[in-house]
Amino acid sequence: MKLAFQLPMLLYILYFVVARMYFATSIREMIVPSILFVFIFWGILNIDLSIHSFLKWYRRIAYVNIAFFFVQECMYQLLGYRIVGILTFLPLTIGDADLDISGWEERTSLYARSSAFFSEPAHFAQYLLPLLVIELFYVSDKKSRYRCLLYIVALIASSSGNALAGLAVVLLFYIVRLCKKLNAYVISIWAVVFAVMIPIGVSQILMTEYGENILERQEELDPEQSSVSSGFIRVFRGFYIWDEMSTLEKCWGLNSTNRIKGKIKKCEVSFTFKENDLYMNCFQSFIIQTGIVGTCLFTFFLISLWRNNNIAGRCCIGIFLILSLIAAIYFSVNNMVLLLISAYLMKKEAKGKASLCYLTIPFNLNKGNNCSRGYLPSKHSFLRQNGQKRF
Repeated sequence: MKLAFQLPMLLYILYFVVARMYFATSIREMIVPSILFVFIFWGILNIDLSIHSFLKWYRRIAYVNIAFFFVQECMYQLLGYRIVGILTFLPLTIGDADLDISGWEERTSLYARSSAFFSEPAHFAQYLLPLLVIELFYVSDKKSRYRCLLYIVALIASSSGNALAGLAVVLLFYIVRLCKKLNAYVISIWAVVFAVMIPIGVSQILMTEYGENILERQEELDPEQSSVSSGFIRVFRGFYIWDEMSTLEKCWGLNSTNRIKGKIKKCEVSFTFKENDLYMNCFQSFIIQTGIVGTCLFTFFLISLWRNNNIAGRCCIGIFLILSLIAAIYFSVNNMVLLLISAYLMKKEAKGKASLCYLTIPFNLNKGNNCSRGYLPSKHSFLRQNGQKRF
């Protein structure tokens, strides 16, 4: 199914490739994981991917990771260390920063937070968030509620800032959906209840060990360069590279690893970058690598993906926007690509459901179905009437 939003994405991909070829200083620099992921994403947009097959394998992989995550947690609580889920004989790169695998493995086994088969808890959380959204807003049956509860428990247990940010977006969309179904009087009552209960609940949580860990992580979000914390590196550091770029470079981007390294050496916080360290969040990757022009092209893609999408697709886009400001997810398969593919599949489903309104299907108007009220039933209700399973 060809959708209109594919054109803005194609324009961005063409711009990305041309910019990479123009700025690259070697053949190796032209063929990097990010450009391969761009083409993988474009290829997925052009195949007839079934939401049913996608969800089936997505759930299976999620279950394996969640089970291993809780095994790691039990091991750490009982023995003080955990099994590392990463294949340590392979090279490890996080946010374009090459890591010492031996040292990383030792630190991770003793680290206070588990991450299943992912390199860090944030990646584990980013993987589960789109699945939670689809189950909650799209599948939305009795079994999916129990699955959503499992995902939420795993996300909260990960103690990841990405998980909390994603859950906040999901909660916001869920409240908006409830408000559309309730009248003003009921909404007012619930608003008063939440206004009283939320401060009490938050204060009680912050008094626990889990709450203390959250507060400690919040203190890391210090914009001062003198405080070289994880929060500073994730949220603020990339803007110092942007400040070193010329007006022309800010406009068209600087899609070259070697050229960006040159800017890093000149910036005020160069001492925070390790060897081959190019870690920056997704938004900073957009404006630095593809400039204002490339960022605008991708923004047009997001706007076209948002239009006429359902609530699940829009929630995935909202999570992507929030995580773009705090995580290095630039065309990474397990988070950015997964979020956008989920939004894409939801858009296909929304368009497919809308197109049913123009079909002429013989129904018996005397059986009390939706056609007797002047409109056709949805695609999924039609499947149920004919004895077919939705998932």
